Amino acid sequence: MKSLILLFGLTIAAVAGEVDELVAKIEKAREPKNNVSIRSYISRTMTFTSTLQVPLQIDYIYKSPNKIKIITRIRGAGDTIQAYNGHTAWEQLADGTVRLLNGPTADYLQFFITLGNPAVKMAECFSKIEIISSNSMVDKEPCYQLECTPLPHFRQKTVIYWVSRNDFLPRRADMEILTTGAPVPMTSWFVDYHDYDGLIMPKETRTASPQSPVISRILEVKVNQEIDNLEFNPPASF
Repeated sequence: MKSLILLFGLTIAAVAGEVDELVAKIEKAREPKNNVSIRSYISRTMTFTSTLQVPLQIDYIYKSPNKIKIITRIRGAGDTIQAYNGHTAWEQLADGTVRLLNGPTADYLQFFITLGNPAVKMAECFSKIEIISSNSMVDKEPCYQLECTPLPHFRQKTVIYWVSRNDFLPRRADMEILTTGAPVPMTSWFVDYHDYDGLIMPKETRTASPQSPVISRILEVKVNQEIDNLEFNPPASF
């Protein structure tokens, strides 16, 4: 019996060691290749959906460690904005209406910011990481399949990642988005990673959800631009 307990303990330690080693490789793969700290970035994407005849232009404005502003532009309509300034989450609708965000929508926005921080450690996002499979496939790419449990304060569902065994960058993510109403399942595929002045990002992201399939392509990325903190605050008139 003692030998069985010892063997079980060694097996658990081996599994934990394998996860730690894989996490270290994933974090290493995201590090800037030019050894420059990423303080901010602005990513401009063109996004196509089956529900709209014209594409969306979406700008992601990020400033370390926890500020983000997402501007969605539709030709012929007003811009919509979602933002978080480190303390307050807010939204501006196409008609100019501004409102504070709280509950699930604000929770998800803060989780999204943390995932988007190029310097973040996985332990800052997830309380538990398990390897489900060491030999899964995504578009003919051999991958590890990981089950990642978000930290409790994010109040998000488990995320399943497929991470390439070759470069240790994500190729697919399955998650349920908690914003308003029932959880919305979403699957994203990440294609054609590029080095944008040290920031490693997929040039194309394909997403499947109950609302509509979405394809987003990066048009340009600006790294370490000077961005005033006021950029992330609600309008002064609010």
